[in-house]
Amino acid sequence: MLTCLLRHLLFVTTFARPPAATPRPPPPRAMANEMTKELLKAHCKEQGGYTTASLNDKLFLHFKGFDRIQNLEEYTARIVLFPRC
Repeated sequence: MLTCLLRHLLFVTTFARPPAATPRPPPPRAMANEMTKELLKAHCKEQGGYTTASLNDKLFLHFKGFDRIQNLEEYTARIVLFPRC
């Protein structure tokens, strides 16, 4: 009887526990490098362009790791766009 009780307690304490809270994986990143307005402005300044978006006629965005093109609404005078992966 005692052996049966010990087995039951061992089973209850080892297997009947709720599973430990496993850490949730982080939410998927929207982009590897998000194309924000601030990043585009800073990039234009680095490339010798203007901080005012509508004045830039070239926008070199190659090898920046963008997954999608976005936030280019203000770049209206854009003649050339280079978005290589």
